[in-house]
Formats: sequence, structure tokens, C-alpha cells
Amino acid sequence: FYSNKSGHIQPRNNYAHHFYSNKSGHIIPRAATDFICHKIQEITLNAGTGAFLESPGYPNPYPNKKKCGWNIKTSDGSVIDISCPEFDLQMPNKRGKCQFDYLSIDGYRFCGQESVSATITNGEKTKIRFRSNGGWKFPGFKCRAAALSPATPPSTTVDTANSCVCGQANRVSRIVGGSETDVNEYPWQVALVNKGD
Repeated sequence: FYSNKSGHIQPRNNYAHHFYSNKSGHIIPRAATDFICHKIQEITLNAGTGAFLESPGYPNPYPNKKKCGWNIKTSDGSVIDISCPEFDLQMPNKRGKCQFDYLSIDGYRFCGQESVSATITNGEKTKIRFRSNGGWKFPGFKCRAAALSPATPPSTTVDTANSCVCGQANRVSRIVGGSETDVNEYPWQVALVNKGD
């Protein structure tokens, strides 16, 4: 390590790939499970394991005209949970489409500074792709992919005699596993969508 001109501690060149500097300027060792985006990499995860996925050069700006990604699968029936707490790519076009630089998770594109979170339950595998065009450069992303044991959903009984109006408080006699609300009130709205088989 050495101190650069601005006083920040930096790893020497032959050790630089073992460390990175986060947004606060702290030097962080790379875990053995860090996968920096280059070409297409195959990753197999088992329940309880995970991997960090990074754009090329992260946290420094990623290069132009880059295409790379990961094929992630599980071997034990786990679901794949992906979250990107550090995410900064080129903004979408005027129509809100991620056309220029984007991260694609099973075909769904993410760009800009939006929060990325996805749980993949279909077929125990997912394709993640990163693409940058020849324009602007941004810091990129650091995501975590984790294999989780599929949870058995709790058994519930719905009383259809009392229908509720969407967007209005649904008052019932008890709440299980929720967050703080007014007495007997649900704090959220939810929708179920059946995409078919």
C-alpha cells in the first residue's frame, strides 16, 4: 500500500486486483466470490452461498463498448436472489427505455440509478448481461447474487365476504408479520398477476 497525492491509501499495482476502494474511500479486500464482468462467466451457487458481480473496473467508470455477463444456476433447487445496492449506469432515453448502457436480468433491463432487486424462481438459472455503448462512462454496479432455499408460503384463508377497495385501508382483526401501522390496518398494497404457464 501507499498514500497517493490526495492522501488516500492505495494498494500497489501488483496487488490492486485484490482490493477496491468503496464510495467512502475505504480500501476493501475482494472476496474470493467476486466476479468482475468480462466475457460470459458460468457460476453455480448452492443454498446459502453467494457471489458479488461487478461491472468492469468498478468502482471506477466502466469502459465503452463492453459486453459481458454471467450465467448463474443452482444445483439444489434454490431460488436466486439478486440485489444491487451500488448501481449507477447511463440514464434511460427520453421514452424511459434502457437503450444505451444497461444491466439485463433474464431480459429485463435496468439503467440509471434505480434500485435493482430480483428473485428468480423459474428453472433455477438466470442470465445476467451488461452492455455499454460508445458514449458516456459511469461508475457501474456491484450486485450480490445469492442462492436461497425456497420457502414454503404460509397457508392463508381469505374471507371473500368482506371485499376491500384498492388504495384504502383494509381493517381486520389482526396483522401477522407486518410493520407498524394504525390499529388493525394493512400498511401496503399488493397485486397477484397470473402470467399463465
